Amino acid sequence: MRLKRDEEGKTAAKEPRSATRRALERFFLVGAAALALSAGPAGCARSFYAVAPERATELGNAFDTQTPEQLGFVRGSTTLDDAIRTMSGRGMTHVVENTNASSNGAAISVVGADFQCLLHIFRNRRYEQSIRLDLGTAELPQRYALRVAERRGEKIIMALVRDAAGIEPAMMVFVHYSSNDTSGNGTLGRPAYINISDLERRHNGMQDPLFVGYDLQAGITFIARDSEGVPWENGYFISWDGRSLGKTPVPFSELVMCDCVRSWAEGQERH
Repeated sequence: MRLKRDEEGKTAAKEPRSATRRALERFFLVGAAALALSAGPAGCARSFYAVAPERATELGNAFDTQTPEQLGFVRGSTTLDDAIRTMSGRGMTHVVENTNASSNGAAISVVGADFQCLLHIFRNRRYEQSIRLDLGTAELPQRYALRVAERRGEKIIMALVRDAAGIEPAMMVFVHYSSNDTSGNGTLGRPAYINISDLERRHNGMQDPLFVGYDLQAGITFIARDSEGVPWENGYFISWDGRSLGKTPVPFSELVMCDCVRSWAEGQERH
């Protein structure tokens, strides 16, 4: 039996991991539609996919996390575009990336895909390193959104992740990234995992999430839709001080004044 952390850090018995995998395989074998959404560089992106029964075997490997070595990523050589093409070619769904190209430093990008526990980091569009997320019993994480945010000039890799099987709660993950100009290789801090299932419950779902902005000190706008596709009545300014998550409610009527949020609300967002 696997153990699952609840919101207070306690543990509760869960079904074996293999049951999770079987459930997702059945999900694809019947050709059910899976929805996967993320925020791109402008904070607006959306994608849908449906897997037909005849492709279930072909996409079987997409359920397994593939290492950089398996993907053929070479540090300093593999480009961001080549990596995205490789991951898509391996049958991975919802391959998504976000880039922060600040004027006073290197452009840092992060790439992930559904059902993969690794995030791949690129520096000036060349592969640098990867980080494995510890998602508890979530054998098949569904990665909704990625962001290379900033706080006081420091970069923070930010991921919004939801377990496709519904075993683990929705989480925001924050990983500090510091550049090392001497070696040319950035240093990653220990990931911080924040349970945000309270927002999902409060708003009856967390579909089509949207991040706007990059400044975690001032606050990054976060908005989503409920289970029926209706925008939440309010969004949140998300801030992170390295220890705790700030979630300041903001009425949707104010947020919609932003062109990006307005396009998202009208269903016009594109990556």
